[in-house]
Amino acid sequence: MWKQLLKVRDKVLNFCGGVSNLKQLISSCHINSKLKLSALYYALYPASANVLWRETVWECLSFPKHAFVLWLAAHDRLLTQDKLLRRGIININHCKLCSGAVTECRNHLFFDCSFSRDVWNGIMDWIHFKWRSCDWCILLNWYNSRLKGNGLKHKVKRMALAATVYSVWRERNARIFGQNSKSVEHLIRDIFSTVINRRILSI
Repeated sequence: MWKQLLKVRDKVLNFCGGVSNLKQLISSCHINSKLKLSALYYALYPASANVLWRETVWECLSFPKHAFVLWLAAHDRLLTQDKLLRRGIININHCKLCSGAVTECRNHLFFDCSFSRDVWNGIMDWIHFKWRSCDWCILLNWYNSRLKGNGLKHKVKRMALAATVYSVWRERNARIFGQNSKSVEHLIRDIFSTVINRRILSI
Protein backbone atom coordinates (compact mmCIF):
# COMPACT_ATOMS: atom_id res chain seq x y z
CA MET A 1 0.00 0.00 0.00
CA TRP A 2 2.80 2.40 0.96
CA LYS A 3 4.67 1.72 -2.30
CA GLN A 4 1.51 2.39 -4.30
CA LEU A 5 0.96 5.68 -2.46
CA LEU A 6 4.51 6.76 -3.24
CA LYS A 7 3.99 5.95 -6.92
CA VAL A 8 0.80 8.01 -7.00
CA ARG A 9 2.57 10.87 -5.21
CA ASP A 10 5.41 10.91 -7.73
CA LYS A 11 2.97 10.74 -10.63
CA VAL A 12 0.94 13.67 -9.30
CA LEU A 13 4.05 15.75 -8.65
CA ASN A 14 5.28 15.17 -12.19
CA PHE A 15 1.85 16.05 -13.57
CA CYS A 16 1.63 19.29 -11.59
CA GLY A 17 5.26 20.29 -11.94
CA GLY A 18 6.20 20.45 -8.28
CA VAL A 19 4.89 20.69 -4.73
CA SER A 20 3.84 24.37 -4.91
CA ASN A 21 1.75 23.79 -8.04
CA LEU A 22 0.13 20.76 -6.44
CA LYS A 23 -0.80 22.80 -3.35
CA GLN A 24 -2.38 25.46 -5.58
CA LEU A 25 -4.31 22.82 -7.46
CA ILE A 26 -5.64 21.30 -4.22
CA SER A 27 -6.57 24.77 -2.91
CA SER A 28 -8.55 25.49 -6.07
CA CYS A 29 -10.67 22.38 -5.41
CA HIS A 30 -11.92 23.62 -2.03
CA ILE A 31 -15.54 24.72 -1.79
CA ASN A 32 -16.67 26.39 1.45
CA SER A 33 -13.39 25.35 3.10
CA LYS A 34 -14.00 21.70 2.20
CA LEU A 35 -12.06 19.69 -0.34
CA LYS A 36 -14.30 18.47 -3.15
CA LEU A 37 -12.82 15.15 -4.23
CA SER A 38 -14.67 15.04 -7.56
CA ALA A 39 -13.21 18.42 -8.53
CA LEU A 40 -9.73 17.22 -7.58
CA TYR A 41 -10.18 14.02 -9.55
CA TYR A 42 -11.21 15.83 -12.74
CA ALA A 43 -8.38 18.32 -12.28
CA LEU A 44 -5.84 15.50 -12.09
CA TYR A 45 -7.51 13.31 -14.73
CA PRO A 46 -9.24 15.61 -17.22
CA ALA A 47 -11.82 13.94 -19.41
CA SER A 48 -10.51 13.21 -22.89
CA ALA A 49 -12.48 13.94 -26.02
CA ASN A 50 -14.58 11.12 -27.43
CA VAL A 51 -12.99 9.30 -30.35
CA LEU A 52 -14.80 9.39 -33.69
CA TRP A 53 -15.67 5.71 -33.63
CA ARG A 54 -17.20 5.71 -30.14
CA GLU A 55 -20.80 5.46 -31.37
CA THR A 56 -19.86 2.83 -33.94
CA VAL A 57 -18.08 0.58 -31.46
CA TRP A 58 -20.28 0.96 -28.40
CA GLU A 59 -23.64 0.44 -30.05
CA CYS A 60 -26.06 -0.31 -27.19
CA LEU A 61 -27.74 -3.19 -29.04
CA SER A 62 -24.51 -5.04 -29.76
CA PHE A 63 -23.42 -7.93 -27.57
CA PRO A 64 -20.76 -6.70 -25.12
CA LYS A 65 -18.26 -9.30 -26.35
CA HIS A 66 -18.79 -8.13 -29.95
CA ALA A 67 -18.30 -4.49 -28.96
CA PHE A 68 -15.18 -5.35 -26.98
CA VAL A 69 -13.51 -7.17 -29.89
CA LEU A 70 -14.46 -4.30 -32.21
CA TRP A 71 -12.95 -1.86 -29.70
CA LEU A 72 -9.71 -3.86 -29.67
CA ALA A 73 -9.70 -3.90 -33.48
CA ALA A 74 -10.26 -0.13 -33.63
CA HIS A 75 -7.25 0.33 -31.32
CA ASP A 76 -5.29 -2.30 -33.32
CA ARG A 77 -4.79 -4.23 -30.08
CA LEU A 78 -5.89 -7.68 -31.22
CA LEU A 79 -3.01 -10.17 -31.04
CA THR A 80 -2.74 -10.79 -34.76
CA GLN A 81 0.16 -12.82 -36.06
CA ASP A 82 2.24 -9.79 -37.04
CA LYS A 83 2.31 -8.73 -33.37
CA LEU A 84 3.02 -12.27 -32.16
CA LEU A 85 5.90 -12.53 -34.63
CA ARG A 86 7.44 -9.28 -33.41
CA ARG A 87 7.24 -10.56 -29.83
CA GLY A 88 8.96 -13.80 -30.75
CA ILE A 89 5.95 -15.94 -29.81
CA ILE A 90 5.60 -17.45 -33.30
CA ASN A 91 8.07 -17.96 -36.15
CA ILE A 92 5.77 -17.86 -39.18
CA ASN A 93 3.06 -15.38 -40.13
CA HIS A 94 0.48 -16.32 -42.72
CA CYS A 95 -3.26 -15.71 -42.71
CA LYS A 96 -5.24 -18.83 -41.78
CA LEU A 97 -8.30 -17.59 -43.65
CA CYS A 98 -6.62 -17.04 -47.03
CA SER A 99 -5.44 -19.65 -49.48
CA GLY A 100 -1.90 -18.43 -49.86
CA ALA A 101 1.10 -17.05 -47.99
CA VAL A 102 -0.39 -13.63 -47.15
CA THR A 103 0.75 -12.20 -43.82
CA GLU A 104 -1.86 -11.52 -41.17
CA CYS A 105 -2.36 -8.07 -39.67
CA ARG A 106 -5.42 -6.13 -38.50
CA ASN A 107 -6.04 -4.39 -41.83
CA HIS A 108 -5.63 -7.62 -43.79
CA LEU A 109 -7.90 -9.63 -41.50
CA PHE A 110 -10.68 -6.99 -41.67
CA PHE A 111 -11.51 -7.17 -44.62
CA ASP A 112 -8.74 -7.36 -47.19
CA CYS A 113 -8.50 -11.13 -46.73
CA SER A 114 -10.40 -12.94 -49.50
CA PHE A 115 -12.39 -15.01 -46.97
CA SER A 116 -13.37 -12.13 -44.68
CA ARG A 117 -14.03 -9.92 -47.73
CA ASP A 118 -16.59 -12.42 -49.03
CA VAL A 119 -18.19 -12.60 -45.58
CA TRP A 120 -18.40 -8.82 -45.28
CA ASN A 121 -19.70 -8.38 -48.82
CA GLY A 122 -22.44 -10.89 -48.00
CA ILE A 123 -23.36 -8.90 -44.90
CA MET A 124 -23.26 -5.65 -46.90
CA ASP A 125 -25.73 -7.13 -49.37
CA TRP A 126 -28.03 -7.96 -46.46
CA ILE A 127 -27.84 -4.45 -44.93
CA HIS A 128 -28.20 -2.89 -48.41
CA PHE A 129 -24.77 -1.30 -48.81
CA LYS A 130 -24.42 -0.57 -52.51
CA TRP A 131 -20.71 0.22 -52.42
CA ARG A 132 -17.88 -2.20 -51.80
CA SER A 133 -14.91 -1.36 -49.61
CA CYS A 134 -12.74 -3.86 -47.82
CA ASP A 135 -10.23 -1.35 -46.50
CA TRP A 136 -10.49 -1.21 -42.71
CA CYS A 137 -9.78 2.52 -42.34
CA ILE A 138 -12.17 3.54 -45.13
CA LEU A 139 -14.88 1.30 -43.72
CA LEU A 140 -14.54 2.66 -40.18
CA ASN A 141 -14.49 6.25 -41.46
CA TRP A 142 -17.66 5.53 -43.44
CA TYR A 143 -19.42 4.31 -40.31
CA ASN A 144 -18.18 7.27 -38.28
CA SER A 145 -19.31 9.88 -40.80
CA ARG A 146 -22.39 8.37 -42.46
CA LEU A 147 -23.98 6.08 -39.90
CA LYS A 148 -24.50 8.34 -36.90
CA GLY A 149 -27.76 8.62 -35.00
CA ASN A 150 -30.21 6.37 -33.24
CA GLY A 151 -32.29 5.21 -36.18
CA LEU A 152 -33.08 1.49 -36.30
CA LYS A 153 -31.32 0.96 -39.64
CA HIS A 154 -28.14 2.58 -38.37
CA LYS A 155 -28.26 0.53 -35.18
CA VAL A 156 -28.63 -2.71 -37.13
CA LYS A 157 -25.73 -1.77 -39.40
CA ARG A 158 -23.51 -1.04 -36.40
CA MET A 159 -24.56 -4.35 -34.86
CA ALA A 160 -23.71 -6.09 -38.14
CA LEU A 161 -20.20 -4.63 -38.19
CA ALA A 162 -19.49 -5.66 -34.59
CA ALA A 163 -20.91 -9.14 -35.14
CA THR A 164 -18.90 -9.62 -38.33
CA VAL A 165 -15.60 -8.51 -36.78
CA TYR A 166 -16.23 -10.79 -33.81
CA SER A 167 -17.18 -13.75 -36.04
CA VAL A 168 -14.17 -13.34 -38.33
CA TRP A 169 -11.86 -13.12 -35.29
CA ARG A 170 -13.48 -16.19 -33.75
CA GLU A 171 -13.20 -18.12 -37.04
CA ARG A 172 -9.54 -17.18 -37.27
CA ASN A 173 -8.94 -18.48 -33.74
CA ALA A 174 -10.89 -21.67 -34.40
CA ARG A 175 -8.70 -22.46 -37.39
CA ILE A 176 -5.50 -21.81 -35.45
CA PHE A 177 -6.34 -23.53 -32.17
CA GLY A 178 -9.18 -25.92 -32.89
CA GLN A 179 -8.46 -27.05 -36.42
CA ASN A 180 -12.09 -26.27 -37.26
CA SER A 181 -13.41 -24.16 -40.11
CA LYS A 182 -16.68 -22.79 -41.44
CA SER A 183 -17.57 -21.76 -44.97
CA VAL A 184 -18.31 -18.19 -45.97
CA GLU A 185 -22.00 -19.03 -46.32
CA HIS A 186 -22.10 -20.65 -42.87
CA LEU A 187 -20.49 -17.64 -41.22
CA ILE A 188 -22.86 -15.22 -42.98
CA ARG A 189 -25.85 -17.22 -41.75
CA ASP A 190 -24.48 -17.21 -38.20
CA ILE A 191 -23.97 -13.42 -38.26
CA PHE A 192 -27.40 -12.86 -39.75
CA SER A 193 -29.06 -15.02 -37.06
CA THR A 194 -27.09 -13.30 -34.29
CA VAL A 195 -28.13 -9.82 -35.38
CA ILE A 196 -31.77 -10.76 -35.95
CA ASN A 197 -32.09 -12.59 -32.63
CA ARG A 198 -30.44 -9.73 -30.77
CA ARG A 199 -32.79 -7.25 -32.40
CA ILE A 200 -35.83 -9.35 -31.45
CA LEU A 201 -34.67 -9.70 -27.84
CA SER A 202 -34.16 -5.93 -27.56
CA ILE A 203 -37.79 -5.15 -28.47
